[in-house]
Amino acid sequence: PSDPYFKKVGKTFLDNQLNLIGSGHYYACDPPFRNQFSSKSERYLYNLGLAINRMFEDFDKDAVWVISGDSLNKSLIGAVPKEKLLILDASGDGHIDTDFYWGHSFVLGNRGNTAGRTTLHGDIRGLAENPYKKLSEACDNLVGTGLFPESFEQNPLYFNLASDMLTAEAEIALDNWLEDYAKRRYKSEKEDLVKALFALRDSCYSPLCTGPETGSIICARPSTELNHTAPGDTLELRYDNKDLFYAADMMLCAENTESDALSHDICDLTRQVLSNYARTLYKDAMNAYKLKEPGNFEIASNAFLRLCEDLEALLQTREDTTLLYRLKGVSAAACTDNEKLNFEINLLNLHTLWGPVNNSVLYDNAWREWGGMVESFYGGRWRMFFELLAQNFGAFRRLSTVTKKQIDGRNAVNGSGFYKNMESFEKKWISSCAPDPVSEENTLTVARRLLNKYRRAITGE
Repeated sequence: PSDPYFKKVGKTFLDNQLNLIGSGHYYACDPPFRNQFSSKSERYLYNLGLAINRMFEDFDKDAVWVISGDSLNKSLIGAVPKEKLLILDASGDGHIDTDFYWGHSFVLGNRGNTAGRTTLHGDIRGLAENPYKKLSEACDNLVGTGLFPESFEQNPLYFNLASDMLTAEAEIALDNWLEDYAKRRYKSEKEDLVKALFALRDSCYSPLCTGPETGSIICARPSTELNHTAPGDTLELRYDNKDLFYAADMMLCAENTESDALSHDICDLTRQVLSNYARTLYKDAMNAYKLKEPGNFEIASNAFLRLCEDLEALLQTREDTTLLYRLKGVSAAACTDNEKLNFEINLLNLHTLWGPVNNSVLYDNAWREWGGMVESFYGGRWRMFFELLAQNFGAFRRLSTVTKKQIDGRNAVNGSGFYKNMESFEKKWISSCAPDPVSEENTLTVARRLLNKYRRAITGE
């Protein structure tokens, strides 16, 4: 903040922003995003807060600095008058450990999703209780509420309810809301659809499914020990997969309803059911490996890979659940061939290695269970892993792929010879990716076939 260019560069940026989009007197700035300056002294952070506030005030006397709750430090914001700062509590729980942000105005948020990961997750009972209304009665510096998702492409039920709660004056009757939602979304009053939504209420959208998102074993970078798919998520399944299976089954009973939303939701539910079941197959394969049971290992590992193929077949029946759909979108936004290639590579890198391309730390941060990725990318990694274990089966000691260096409870991206080979595979996939077009198979037909195929394994029936 003491650098003479600090204010000069800041003013140049604000001038250009004013010319492009005008001014509403609110200016977003997250300097130490997620505590990246945690090693700096308290005096440094105080001076930084002072410098940023002065920069905004010199530019606009009515300026209000808007800052993310993920970027906070008490010394940083202590330099700013309370009426000159607005804090976005994006995750909805940042105010708890900060004594309601030490009296500064804040907006109670709901992130709902991290990096667009395709997982059914969230506490809809908690949403229906109207947490903003409850907190506002006890907190004078709470000035609003909002949604701060990192993607909108998943969990339509959750985000529809979250949107409704933005303007709700009190808590709502959740079951009544679900009944109305079924009519609106599916254009049907069939009882099976309401029963299916109640099953979701008690499983993937139950109070147990708050906090860390549920990861995907399929999208996790293969290892002999796994706790996370992406940083901050969990591979713990906090509900019974049978309940989700029955929800998908009940939706299929109402298939004659003419609604693309129903087709989407049946596809999404079936995807989640199969993805959850893959955890069982992984555990079976690892147990067989540890117990030196080659027959059982072969059965479980092959079943895991076949499930990836089945999931691919399902996701390829809808354009909106494919990688190709996204590649077409970024290609259409390009003006030149070079720009098109750059956009496509960035999209593929974002959803795999994340970046940087070499020595990535946040690999799989934006994992997706999409057609065009499940079998070729994720399935390809698992095939490498199972082949490695099979080659080692006769050894006296069991192989561990856990790397010495662990970051956020995950292996280093190239922390061993095996993972260096996997990194090479990932980079080659990015450079040569050519996903298949959408299949002509009917989504509901494929979903029914797969649910029947896995019915006994998942439900025991």
